[in-house]
Amino acid sequence: MESGRGKTRMKFGRGKTRMNVQGDRLSNLPDDLIHKILSLVGIKLVVQTSALSSRWRYLWTSLPCLNFSSEDFKTLPKFSNFVTNVLSSRNNQIEMPSAILSFHVTSEVFEVLVKRIVNYAFYHNVKQLTVSFLPYESEVEFPLSLFSSQSLEHLTIGRRPNFIILTSTWELTSLTTLHLESITFNDEVTAKDTGIFSKCANLKKLVLKYCKMGSSNDVDICHSELSSLTLEDGTLFRNVINVVEPQLKDLTVRNWQGLHLISAPELVSLRFEGWQSQWLQFSSYGGGALMRGEVVGVVVWAVDGGEVMGLACKRRYVKT
Repeated sequence: MESGRGKTRMKFGRGKTRMNVQGDRLSNLPDDLIHKILSLVGIKLVVQTSALSSRWRYLWTSLPCLNFSSEDFKTLPKFSNFVTNVLSSRNNQIEMPSAILSFHVTSEVFEVLVKRIVNYAFYHNVKQLTVSFLPYESEVEFPLSLFSSQSLEHLTIGRRPNFIILTSTWELTSLTTLHLESITFNDEVTAKDTGIFSKCANLKKLVLKYCKMGSSNDVDICHSELSSLTLEDGTLFRNVINVVEPQLKDLTVRNWQGLHLISAPELVSLRFEGWQSQWLQFSSYGGGALMRGEVVGVVVWAVDGGEVMGLACKRRYVKT
């Protein structure tokens, strides 16, 4: 055994050396700070820290943020067993402000597994949830009925390069921020009165990226509270997006092909990127309230009667 500068090194066979963690700086940090550091890595690695010393043995069980990824396991059953052990060993008195789930979808076990983790997170009042689907060769159906929470405020669902087909609907009454990426929308999901947007009464920020509208009907985004809307790199095919937002302040449309009918009397900021001004039409707009507009490719502006005109290319408009 060797010592120096307050640190102790213990020698083992075959020339291996291990630091005595009782003397290292990381172990002397408060639990809250260690938890913040551990929240940056996957839960499998976090659990492995329990082998360092008695100081670390149970530290992970009070971690407020859990980051599960099936990519860390060779088979889904092994991942499932790991999830069971983690959830059963975690301190149930500790709430879970955020959770991150990343999955390879290869069998029916997937839905049961996701439900188990999501229900646990909801029971512990999770406020921020990210669900990512790892690359797979085909589209994936994802039942939104798994989501029912009174505490969830921020939700992200995404997958690339393939798409997720959303089915059923959800109940997320406290949700304020929704980010959906690589999603295929159908009639059930986009229905005006019963679709997913109508079930988020307090939604304030909505981001749709790389999405496509597979439904036969037009898509209505109508919310009394929504203040920020981003539509990016999507396709409408023959559909129309009707945006009726009395409180909308910020609108961004980037390379989303198709017709957008906008009613936003309180609009303050507009950014449009595209090559056809006809993609954007206003029935009402910010008028005197609009303070800035940046449009790349075609500059568009709403005039009396809701007509949208292409004015110039690669221009920035700022109202003073």
